[in-house]
Amino acid sequence: MVVEQPDGTLRATEWHVQIGKFSTFKSLFTSREGRKIEIFVSGKKSGVGMTIDEDGDGYFDREMKFRMTPDELKGLDLKKGKSSAHFFVPTLDVEIKFSVFFYGKYEHLIFTDIDGTITKSDARGFVGGTLGLEVHHEGVVRLLDAVGKRGYSVMYLTARSLGFDITTRDYLFKELQNVDGAYSVPDGPLFMSPKTVGETAVEHFSEGPAGQKAHTLASVLALFAGQGAKVVDGAYGNAETDAEAYRHVKIDPSRTWIVNKESILTNVASKAVSSYTYQWEHADELYPRISEHRPTMVREFEGSALSALLRDPATFKS
Repeated sequence: MVVEQPDGTLRATEWHVQIGKFSTFKSLFTSREGRKIEIFVSGKKSGVGMTIDEDGDGYFDREMKFRMTPDELKGLDLKKGKSSAHFFVPTLDVEIKFSVFFYGKYEHLIFTDIDGTITKSDARGFVGGTLGLEVHHEGVVRLLDAVGKRGYSVMYLTARSLGFDITTRDYLFKELQNVDGAYSVPDGPLFMSPKTVGETAVEHFSEGPAGQKAHTLASVLALFAGQGAKVVDGAYGNAETDAEAYRHVKIDPSRTWIVNKESILTNVASKAVSSYTYQWEHADELYPRISEHRPTMVREFEGSALSALLRDPATFKS
């Protein structure tokens, strides 16, 4: 994810890639350590490459091991929106596709967790979501579809390791497209744990995912100079660890919702309840359209009919 700064320079989140031992026949029988990774964006080779360490992780061979400099980012010649890209290891014949999202200095962001938040539960969603099973919460695709069409940028968070990158992207951007013949989750950055599958599992059961998610959130918000969490208009999760991560980076609790297994959303600040379907039906009030001519529109919702729901749990009928 790359963001234009007020002075016209560019800043980006960290660049992470894992070259698995079983990626190709060559990588299975050849050491990965020290191999060079080429980076291509929109078909153009970047002027900077990465090196593979002993665990298969890519890094820039310098002090800033996972970040490009403003000049290197400028050299990518990015256009606003999504650009196709891929990592390529010529000596191992490994290619890993990904996307680069380039945003302007004024954005309206929506963060959502995946497992348990888009899917109905952490475990079933993690497995079922890769097998084409209908495990997503009722109304969630409709709400995200409406949010995207109103000009908001959706960011996807997950504690899943990069090892599940392809299956996770397929679930979001293939299986959750054209749902009910009309609704799709919008394209957007997918932030995953840069750790291995084994390390991620250990972290999940020992420390929990809040730390990694808070780190990811902080790195994204740091790209919006002088604005921070003010660029966030909505944040969704399914556990206290999600609420904790959102609080850690100072996202407004009144714009944060936690969903349970029955698909009921609870507002973190007011404890008022709603649902994805209810929010979709009231999307014009909860998420007013972003005007291209007013990118810095005031984030004020007290005048909307939905403000009553945010204050009073009794106003919602499931």
